[in-house]
Amino acid sequence: MKWRSACSSFARHFRLISTGILQYNRLTYNPNQAFWTRNLCQQLSVKPNQIASSQHLIDETPSTCILCDGNDVILRWQGEEDHIGRISCQFLLNHNYSDDALSEKNQQTRINTYMTNLPRLSYEEINTSQEGFRNLLTKIVEYGCCLIQGTPAKSGTVKQICEKIAPIQRTVYGTIFDVIAKPEPINIAYSTVNLGYHMDLLHYESPPGIQALHCISFDKCVTGGESMLLDSFLAAEELRKEFPNDFDTLVRVPATFQKIHFKRDYPVDMRYQRPHIALNHNQEVIAVHWNPPIEGPLSDDVERYYEAYKKFANIIGNSPYE
Repeated sequence: MKWRSACSSFARHFRLISTGILQYNRLTYNPNQAFWTRNLCQQLSVKPNQIASSQHLIDETPSTCILCDGNDVILRWQGEEDHIGRISCQFLLNHNYSDDALSEKNQQTRINTYMTNLPRLSYEEINTSQEGFRNLLTKIVEYGCCLIQGTPAKSGTVKQICEKIAPIQRTVYGTIFDVIAKPEPINIAYSTVNLGYHMDLLHYESPPGIQALHCISFDKCVTGGESMLLDSFLAAEELRKEFPNDFDTLVRVPATFQKIHFKRDYPVDMRYQRPHIALNHNQEVIAVHWNPPIEGPLSDDVERYYEAYKKFANIIGNSPYE
């Protein structure tokens, strides 16, 4: 390694301040942030066992560092003379935890809310090019949904599309199931009853992250049956703005979602509790869980829960964000 020749670049771009602050291109890492460079050293052959080597977590601020060839930072740690660490500059830039950097990342990854137009792509586009398929994934991430137009009206097409995204999660209904109105339905989805806004499979600990619906047959004589989408994040934000205490209740008190049905080919008794609204560490809404037909008895704070529940149900039922 070119320790001497790299010193001039090191002086311009990267320096280790005596207080333990690491700087690169005006991006600053305080002692606690520089601390993890030893644990994240990308020299796998000498990376300490993260469980057994607790001694590496006592004082791991680098003692020396040099920018090598403009791409990697070479580091040494006191007491480890035989270990020369290497971390890419791009890795450090991607994982800068300064307030400004975190604010910028937060803006870049923020999910868009309220679509004025439903995102659309053609079936041909997503199946004939990688860019077209990437556009599909991008729209799902950015908007939460996408309408694929021109999809062949034949069984199995939805499976072919979904398997390109990820393995299909098997549920009590199988992997692919047909929703058909029946005279004596065993599920409300198989009836002609109007279904309100809801998410499916909330009785699972980990419900599927993406759900695909494919309309194969819709005769002219059929009335109703439209698929409606609602921006539940905006509905939750409206609750937070208008009724902050009720919003906090639905963040705190878990609802019960259950599936109890023994008169079927595969009898099932499933229950799971989770709050209707989930937040991240920045208090941003990251999930809404809503499915009134499968909700069960509560275990705590019933009165406050139902006061908040009625207000949220009213916002959802009268929301303009569909």
